[in-house]
Amino acid sequence: MEKGPPAEIPVPELGTGRGIPLVDIERYLAAVLNNSGSPEIERTYSYRDREQPSITSGIGVVFHSGARIFAPFVHVMRAGERTSGRPYDLPSEV
Repeated sequence: MEKGPPAEIPVPELGTGRGIPLVDIERYLAAVLNNSGSPEIERTYSYRDREQPSITSGIGVVFHSGARIFAPFVHVMRAGERTSGRPYDLPSEV
């Protein structure tokens, strides 16, 4: 079902180098998807920005059709890392 894309929202700056907070990555990805111009997307969100924030990091997409995408972050690795550790054992910064 198509209606119209959500209103654009500001895309947060991620900075450079190490030490990018994981919550900033969530917000960045949610904003990029939100601003994609897809007429099927009703809204996107960061798990940490929900009314009841999740202890798991990730993003979600809600479609006009009622469909939803849940994208929890299971593994996060810094550049050059070869192992991701245990699932959901995420660093607070990347």
